Amino acid sequence: MFTVSQTFYNESIRKIVIAFGSLFESVYVTRFESDGTEQQKIRVPLSYGSKEKFIWRLSQESSLSKNSRVQIVLPKLGFEITTLIYDPTRKINRTIQRSTLNSGVLNKVYAEVPYNINFSLFAFTRNMDDMLQVIEQIVPYFAPDYTVTIKMNDVHQTVDVPFILNNVNLNEDYEGTFENRRALISTFDFTCKAYIYPNICGGTGGIIERTDVNFFEGSGTTGASEYVGDVGYTGDHITGSITEVTGDWP
Repeated sequence: MFTVSQTFYNESIRKIVIAFGSLFESVYVTRFESDGTEQQKIRVPLSYGSKEKFIWRLSQESSLSKNSRVQIVLPKLGFEITTLIYDPTRKINRTIQRSTLNSGVLNKVYAEVPYNINFSLFAFTRNMDDMLQVIEQIVPYFAPDYTVTIKMNDVHQTVDVPFILNNVNLNEDYEGTFENRRALISTFDFTCKAYIYPNICGGTGGIIERTDVNFFEGSGTTGASEYVGDVGYTGDHITGSITEVTGDWP
């Protein structure tokens, strides 16, 4: 089934992961003075990784030098892919082909395969006000979906990919001793209605520039036909004419 000549990589999933992460690269947290004036505006850093990895780093101290030990800096955003599930409701005929002509090369690809890609986005903050700011900068854009246009390959130049926000879970961890760090974690669950594309086959080909059509006219119930004329189409020009010719087709 799989041979060396069929090996390919369209980066379909990779491009979807990048598009998802780019949605949350401009989330900010603002700190205020007691009189309401803005004190500090912090851009929340974003990285890819599992939730357990970030939780472990929250409870550990990293050593920058022999005399300094610091914990992970908050606030912080992280995300990961959780599952890929085939979606039969969006299935189309597998024999359908799409093609495009690029510099004399005809690129053809069979029908894409529908998959639902589930993402989890995690928000880690030190206090509740920071957490609420992060939530309010994300939730309003999803009602419940947000569509991103992505160039998947040379055939599928513009593909609209919707990201659907399913739910938001807020967790406050107060358990443990006074030495344990307080953990405020919000989890955003998303579903991406995506497609995964097969291999693109390239070959020589071109646009049809000339067609010839012959016209016939039936003669009663005998089934005999008379040649009427022909029309040729080349580029923007139509040649030939339709004229009635008696007798049999030459």
